[in-house]
Amino acid sequence: MTVELSLLTSNRLETAEEAYTYLELIQSIEGITPDLWNTCEPVNIPFVTGCEQQILSTVLSTFFWRHSRPRVDGAVNVQPSSYKYRVHGGLSLRSPSQKPLADYLQFMSLGCTRFDVHYGYIHEMAINETEKAVASGAAGLLNPEKQTYSYRIVTHRLLKWLPDLCWVNVFGQPYIDMFGREKLLSAPAYDVHGMEGGCIWLQLSPSLKDVANNYEEFEAVRQAVKEHLNPNAFFQIDQPEGHRYDVPDFGIQPLAPWFK
Repeated sequence: MTVELSLLTSNRLETAEEAYTYLELIQSIEGITPDLWNTCEPVNIPFVTGCEQQILSTVLSTFFWRHSRPRVDGAVNVQPSSYKYRVHGGLSLRSPSQKPLADYLQFMSLGCTRFDVHYGYIHEMAINETEKAVASGAAGLLNPEKQTYSYRIVTHRLLKWLPDLCWVNVFGQPYIDMFGREKLLSAPAYDVHGMEGGCIWLQLSPSLKDVANNYEEFEAVRQAVKEHLNPNAFFQIDQPEGHRYDVPDFGIQPLAPWFK
């Protein structure tokens, strides 16, 4: 199983200096610092400390990096000023689930204090939710032979719907405006609290392993929270194509025409 983590921010990383602020966050957490990097697969160029801005100045869209032992794969989304259309800036990580969660929790907490986070999550997709995750666009097939999937929520999905609630969800101001702060804070989940920086942390269960090992209980909590917040904000597999969901105003302009 694989842990997936992401922070989507309003910060548009138009220069190497701006992208470096994200890389500083990664480098501040010992267990995920880059050993290798590239702008595409394979991620095989040795990462040299001290040359970060020089490296980032060569990146046109995405900076891929890898921490080798234990393995952690990550990406920083860079948006040069020459890009006509906007999406969220952000960071994403994926790693085998046996790695301790402390680094990821620290990453989320620090990221929400340093950046204007619109949405973030930590999740480990269970086999039981694969069909719905694929239908919502959150899951993509990585290896057809092994039937392994990645779980990733990106701007063009959030402009249509929230694919689902993850194990940990971080809601920034657009979602606080849409759901209401008090409604979020009163959600019937395991841990809900305001964070430094203004985001709201919503964790569905005590352990990430609950997603797979106690799926029925996890899913019951997830459904109760969605009913509490607003069911029409979340993808529903039985809704017809073209159904309009409730989505927040992210203030992202100009949007690509295929996002509308």
